[in-house]
Amino acid sequence: MNTFEERVTNLVRMQLDLRDEETINLDKNFIVEYGADSLDIMEMVLALEEEFDIDIDDSVTENLITLRNVIEYVKENSLLAV
Repeated sequence: MNTFEERVTNLVRMQLDLRDEETINLDKNFIVEYGADSLDIMEMVLALEEEFDIDIDDSVTENLITLRNVIEYVKENSLLAV
């Protein structure tokens, strides 16, 4: 069974097309270091909302730029973060 962090990481990996990355660094910026654009981020946010049954406000989206940010946000806001 996947841990919560693995679920988030796998979702981010798929949404940002990082399948070829051996590991995703918790603190690398999705846009600067992985080449994601605003559409990639929006698609990731929509997938997170669906997967973890949460609503992510647009004002929060701009802060979800590293895997650490995403994991912490979802953990704090989803009842499914187990």
